[in-house]
Amino acid sequence: MAHIWWHCPLVKMYWLRVFGIIDSITKIHIRKDPWVALFNQRIPNSNGISRKLIMFIFTAAKQLIAKSRQLIMTPFLSIPKLKAHKMVIMINKELTSLIGNS
Repeated sequence: MAHIWWHCPLVKMYWLRVFGIIDSITKIHIRKDPWVALFNQRIPNSNGISRKLIMFIFTAAKQLIAKSRQLIMTPFLSIPKLKAHKMVIMINKELTSLIGNS
């Protein structure tokens, strides 16, 4: 199971790009560790907003890996898909929050 989510060479390259995006957006260097990316381990030196954004990016990344595994054996993982999926997650969370507050 670890191979599918972390050790597969294609997935490893994908995670490197995901961590690079997080680093460039938030200016927070996160160690490349499956506990951080896959299990939402707490990220030091991050405020609430950065932490939420990082969580959205990791969630979108994980969902795209799962979705790509359903389609084909070798994942087709792209950064534009990750960005679009992250936006969907953020919008859904915001809508859920609005409904909960009404």
